[in-house]
Amino acid sequence: METRTWPGAPSAASADPPGGARDADTSPGPAVYGAAALSLVSALVYLWAAPMQFVLWWGYSLFFLAFALFQGIYAVALLRWPTQPLCLLGIWPNLALFLLYLVWYTRGIPFGPHAGMLMYPQRVDVAGALAEVGIVVALVTLLRGAPRRAAVNTLCLIGAAIWAAVLAGMIS
Repeated sequence: METRTWPGAPSAASADPPGGARDADTSPGPAVYGAAALSLVSALVYLWAAPMQFVLWWGYSLFFLAFALFQGIYAVALLRWPTQPLCLLGIWPNLALFLLYLVWYTRGIPFGPHAGMLMYPQRVDVAGALAEVGIVVALVTLLRGAPRRAAVNTLCLIGAAIWAAVLAGMIS
């Protein structure tokens, strides 16, 4: 019986070189397309939210516009060069933005003139946060070898820290 895989999926015959130096799947597959699409969704969410943040403070709006630009450029770059370093470059900013989202909507705005002000999320905000989590998951699946192990271990530690913060009442 013949085994079929999607384009760009690693085959059983292709072993990772020592140290996990192999790039992510060089021909774009579902994970690359998914991460790029979610990155564009995130960019659109930040573009949509930027004018509303300007009402609070221009710095928030500038932050949202900068991240929208990053997400848009990142989506195109990922489709063009789906390499491990580029995957790693996308994981950590998206994770940081998701963690900022958690703080922003549970403890209040963490910086700027309205620091501490509690905001209430709208559906589009939740969609943006879920897109960021989806990007992280898709990009981790593209990693191989030591970078993948390091990323998964770090994500597990961050997850444990979030649960500890919830249990300690720091995040509600």
